[in-house]
Amino acid sequence: MHRSPAQPADPGRTIVVWVPDWPVIAATTPSARRAEGDEAPLASAPVAVIEKGLVFACSAAARSAGIRRGLRLREAQARCVDLVTIANDQVLGLRRFEPIIMAVEQLMPGVQVIRAGMCAVRARGPVRFYGGEEKTAALLIERLRGAAGDADKDADKDASNGAGNDSRSESESGNDRNDRSDTTTVPDCRVGIADGLFAAEQAARSTTASAPVCIIPAGDSAGFLAPLPIAALGIPSLSALLPKLGMHTLGSFAALDQMQVRHRFGEAGSRAHTLARAAEKTAVVPRAVQKELDVQVDFEPSLDRADQIAFALRPVAERFTAQLAEQHRVCTAIRVRIDSEKSVSEQVWLHPRWFTAADVIDRVRWQVQPNSQGSSGSSGNSDNSDTGLGAVVRVTVSPETVDGAGNHEDGLWSTAPDERIHHGLARVQGILGHDAVLTAVIGGGRMLADRQLLVPWGDRPPAPGGSGPWPGRIPAPLPGSVFAPPLAARVVDAAGVSVGVDERGMLSAVPVRVQVAETLGSAKTLSPTEPVEIAAWAGPWPVDERWWDASAARSVNRFQVLDTTGCAWLLLESHRVWQAEARYD
Repeated sequence: MHRSPAQPADPGRTIVVWVPDWPVIAATTPSARRAEGDEAPLASAPVAVIEKGLVFACSAAARSAGIRRGLRLREAQARCVDLVTIANDQVLGLRRFEPIIMAVEQLMPGVQVIRAGMCAVRARGPVRFYGGEEKTAALLIERLRGAAGDADKDADKDASNGAGNDSRSESESGNDRNDRSDTTTVPDCRVGIADGLFAAEQAARSTTASAPVCIIPAGDSAGFLAPLPIAALGIPSLSALLPKLGMHTLGSFAALDQMQVRHRFGEAGSRAHTLARAAEKTAVVPRAVQKELDVQVDFEPSLDRADQIAFALRPVAERFTAQLAEQHRVCTAIRVRIDSEKSVSEQVWLHPRWFTAADVIDRVRWQVQPNSQGSSGSSGNSDNSDTGLGAVVRVTVSPETVDGAGNHEDGLWSTAPDERIHHGLARVQGILGHDAVLTAVIGGGRMLADRQLLVPWGDRPPAPGGSGPWPGRIPAPLPGSVFAPPLAARVVDAAGVSVGVDERGMLSAVPVRVQVAETLGSAKTLSPTEPVEIAAWAGPWPVDERWWDASAARSVNRFQVLDTTGCAWLLLESHRVWQAEARYD
């Protein structure tokens, strides 16, 4: 351990806490192995975490067999036939590292998460409070290893009590218990203190299990970094190029002129040169700890009526919006999870502006009564009907999209009509149901009817926009009237025989007359008026969609027809059956 002289801490001093082989630790915990369907113990087995076909991290047993970070998977398996490979899961590593971060934050606030298994803290405040860098580092080591011991005791206690605890299901309680115990297990942790984040990280990496603390005296970081290899920068391109130029250590690279390095290697090389010289000015950026905004209500006994659920949910919905208001934020999308005795229903609800407590209650009511949407206004008592999900035992509301309240404030000028329209539509939607107020949007598709979408007020369109590309769609100008479904039509030649299109796209005859049904009756009877002569026509344009799906396949030919009355039609033909898709008004 390097001893630092008694002097005031420099503002640039940084503490780095590092847990070696954390990806392996996070991936080999009992609950993680159980999630993979394998409960075999991996305490002494050679383990390698693989990412993109390369070894991302490996255990001590794997390193003793010759496995190294960056090694190809095939070569690693050739060196160690008993190697256990696990795919790298960064989300899992960060989630299991969270209790370690919380343990550090209990001693000193302002933690920055560098990656899963490593975090940093500004040294000035903790060093002053705990009376020196050595004491601060020793306290961190003791706290993290003590947390590991407490977690192991809790795990043993839970395991002994788990057999007799039947209040929760075995899978649910077992997974939660293992998650709590596994995540705080720290068999080995290291601490490095130096000038700057990069030097402190390298100091932590230079420690050993017997000497877990390395403190670089203030001003000596450049000398500490000088003998380290170029690979310590973590930039593969420089690690491959600089040794070819005769520079094998950070000190030789730091001796170059900074302007020449910038000119030769660009901004990335200049940044690496700054790190090698220990001239880093990047300060630790503490993470912003977000307050838990989810709200949940459990029903004991379970409720099977929508009005009862809405009444019980009102204080929870008010608390949900109130805690957002305390942070000067609003929620524009929520996720509602409803657990019933029969099933689980989870849905994301959007809002054209932001959610109030009444809006949250409405969305929950619509979700528990999916068949009553849009019918409450006619029945008058749908709120008192049974839910479509069975007896509900729990409702959870989570914010899906949160925005600053200042971006959604009511305007001062020229916005009153829009606000009245919004409140009116929201009121109608609250009375009649979610699907009672629809908004017309342009969707994607080749057929005109596919591009007409009606979505509930405030919801995001379920289909992609009409910007395309959609090869084969009708270009502008588009018809003014679109028939959904298309109207029955008839196109005949001079002999009165229906015109068709063969497999080669050739017409059986020249179209002479067109006749379109005025109404789409059950028998699709044509108009009693006489057929109209065709003045001009264009086509065919074949449309062959979803040929790989027999149930959704569609093969038609499009025509544009202008009759002698001046009316233009967009027609469809398939096996001599004609339809009018739209009319140019």
